[in-house]
Amino acid sequence: MTLTITELRQAHPSYFSRVNIKLFGDKEYRILHSKDGNPYLVRLTQQWSDMFGHPPVECYRVNPIGSNLKIEEVIKEQFETLQDVKDWLKYEKEVSDGRIKDTRVTDQQDSNARSCTNRQGDH
Repeated sequence: MTLTITELRQAHPSYFSRVNIKLFGDKEYRILHSKDGNPYLVRLTQQWSDMFGHPPVECYRVNPIGSNLKIEEVIKEQFETLQDVKDWLKYEKEVSDGRIKDTRVTDQQDSNARSCTNRQGDH
């Protein structure tokens, strides 16, 4: 299924409301498709990391898009760059309950999916 961000926004106006954008710290949205054609919502998000004088931390989060344009639960991995997300999408994966069920992920890809908070140290 080829999907555009406009179609997803029209299907979920409250998800993309200004209130939600501010609450979740989302800065950018895009739709990317996996190798097998499945759509994913990719969000550039500022984590709640800038409290108590810490610098803000941004990372990419990914939600699978299910049937009837349902935005599924966010996957557990957090990606440092958009290229890391694109590299992750090159592999066919089954995502269920926010967990990847593909064991073909290499050590290099696993290191690309580091937690954003780990990039900034233990704050």
